[in-house]
Amino acid sequence: MKETKKKIKEDKDFDKCIEEFADLIVEEAKEHHRSELEPFELYAAKIRSKVHANVDEFRTRFAKGYHVLLEELGKEIKEV
Repeated sequence: MKETKKKIKEDKDFDKCIEEFADLIVEEAKEHHRSELEPFELYAAKIRSKVHANVDEFRTRFAKGYHVLLEELGKEIKEV
């Protein structure tokens, strides 16, 4: 139970950091956005979505790579 609560807290902390990172990117983009065709709010939402999608993709690929390494190490240990 404690581990589950700790994991949830870590996930919330991580999500908060990613949101703060997205906020920084949006703030920087504000200066450079010059499109009358796309309101800044829509542009900012797209940026936030891309940040979250890229982080999710990274986490997924990292986890898969980690599992592949563990499998290969397990095979090596069995061979020895």
